[in-house]
Amino acid sequence: MPGWTADLVLRGLRLAFSTTPRLGESPATLSFLITRAAALLGRRSPEYRGLMLRSTGPAGGLSVRQMCRDRVSWHASRSELYRRSAAGAARVAVALERDGVAVPEVLVPPRVMARTRAAPQRRQAPLRRRLAVRNQGTPPQHQVGPGMKRGEEPA
Repeated sequence: MPGWTADLVLRGLRLAFSTTPRLGESPATLSFLITRAAALLGRRSPEYRGLMLRSTGPAGGLSVRQMCRDRVSWHASRSELYRRSAAGAARVAVALERDGVAVPEVLVPPRVMARTRAAPQRRQAPLRRRLAVRNQGTPPQHQVGPGMKRGEEPA
C-alpha cells in the first residue's frame, strides 16, 4: 500500500469537505485529516488557510482564481495560495507517515491497489522461469539459485 503524499492529503480533504459522501462511505471517514491539519499547522497559519481554501472548492460560486483576484479569504497571489497549500499538505503527509497512520482505501485509486498487490508475483515469475531453464539437466549441487552465479557453490 502506498504511503502518504501531499496529493493524497489534498484528495482526502476534498472528500472530507464534499457535501455528498460516496456510496457506502460515512461522511466522517476522513474528518481526522481536518483535525490533524489544524493541530499540526495551526488554524491561523497561511499553510492551513491555503489548504482549507484549496480543498473546500469554490465558495459562493467563486473560483480560486476569482477569490484571489478579489481578495476574498486570501490576500496574496494565487501562486502563493498553491505554494502554501502544497507545503501544508506535504507537512501533514510527513506527520501522518511518521505516526504510522494507514492510508484509507477510499483515497487509493483501484489500479494502484491492484498494482501494489500483484507486483511481487509478476517480478518473481520470470526469475523462476530463467532459473528453471538455466538449471535444466544440471546436477542439484551445481544448480544456480537467486543471487548466485554459475560455478558458485551454494552456501
